[in-house]
Amino acid sequence: MISIRWVVVTGMSFLGLAAGALAAERTKKLEMPAIALQPMATWWETMLASREALVEQEVAAERQAEAQRLADPVLKAFQPLRTWVSNREGARKIRVRLAGTKQLYLGAAGHAEVFLADPQLIGADGQATALPLAKMRVTGGRGWANSKNVSEWGQKKYAEGVLIWEKEICIELDGRAEWLEGWVGVRGSKEDRRGEFWIHCRPQADVVAGRVAARQSLVDAVAEAFPSAGDSRQQLLDAWLDIWRADWKPGDLAELAGRYATACGPQQKQAAEDLAKRCKSIAELEAVRDLFCAQYAGPRLALARKTLEMVERAAPRPQLAAELAALERQFADTQGNSRGEALYLAACNLRRKIVLSHPGLDFPKLLINKRSGSLPEHQCLQYLGCHSEEAPGLVVLEDWKDRPRATVLLKDKLPPGATLHPDLSYDGRRVLFAFADHSRSPAPRFRAYFIGSSQSSVG
Repeated sequence: MISIRWVVVTGMSFLGLAAGALAAERTKKLEMPAIALQPMATWWETMLASREALVEQEVAAERQAEAQRLADPVLKAFQPLRTWVSNREGARKIRVRLAGTKQLYLGAAGHAEVFLADPQLIGADGQATALPLAKMRVTGGRGWANSKNVSEWGQKKYAEGVLIWEKEICIELDGRAEWLEGWVGVRGSKEDRRGEFWIHCRPQADVVAGRVAARQSLVDAVAEAFPSAGDSRQQLLDAWLDIWRADWKPGDLAELAGRYATACGPQQKQAAEDLAKRCKSIAELEAVRDLFCAQYAGPRLALARKTLEMVERAAPRPQLAAELAALERQFADTQGNSRGEALYLAACNLRRKIVLSHPGLDFPKLLINKRSGSLPEHQCLQYLGCHSEEAPGLVVLEDWKDRPRATVLLKDKLPPGATLHPDLSYDGRRVLFAFADHSRSPAPRFRAYFIGSSQSSVG
């Protein structure tokens, strides 16, 4: 019989039970934007204020860049295009003033494969020539661009064009074209796809990538500032529903409220949409969020009831049963709509208490493997050391149910690297694991290591 029980957990599912206190820590840090977090009472108010401040900063930077363009005698007549397109809409005709520019930058970002079809250059004499796509070269982005299978892009038949996903290309021109015409749309997909498309006389890929990184930095900063299990759960839900992905005009709370209303269930949808249309204040946005959260309160209470039944097969929990019954009465009285967020969070927190009260979880320490948040999605590549990223690896959490305290086992014992598949011995005295040493050259490979419970050596 050993004195300390260790449980190996890989992934994120069980970490959510550890109060979410460590979920906000990121192994791979993105560069923070030049704007500070705007702290508010709640995580979503903080996200709202910070995001609007960031957009205002970006608008000021765009104005400065535009002023520089207008000061250029060659580029001042050029008319840049930046627009959002979706596969919900058909392709639309565009006409962009080129005014003799010699370098044309086309790019797309987001989840959609955006096409520019049948692009034509119009000269001062009105004569049309095809955009020389054969001269295109890549200037930035992580995706791709091609001109294959043009006829399959949309409902309309096109003769030629370019399809872009997360990429920017540049096309050299002779400087005689006055206009660019064509059709912009999103290639058909069974899922809703939305992307940003731009045409400019200067490269924009780094600008767009910087905006994406700044928004992710805000997400990470908010997660770190509001690390509780309830806040973390809501942040993940909002991210899954893309509530905060696209920008909105600063101060236009109706746009943001409309996204929550769209994600509401059938019982709350009509009321939420009516509120969203006239949303002008934080209090009104909060009311829409209450309706949004109310749809999850009932299922969460039902799950808590099933969880209690499971736990009580091992030991009675009269106090927790009474708390659950009280929440169920509140939900039955109001249907959770008037205080949906508070009721949803209370149900989540109570179920967590019920789960952690199980006698089988009565141990003081938890062994976890902290990996990078960026992993290959391929079923094979994720296991290759050459694709791994540095992370803390094996960590012991003490007081893991309420206020986790972390001890990194491999710190100063192994060089920087990545850990995979820890396996605890039956007596709880040794951990076998795979480790990729990132100080080795060439590409790192996973090799077998073990560490004893005394933590004095690694082999």
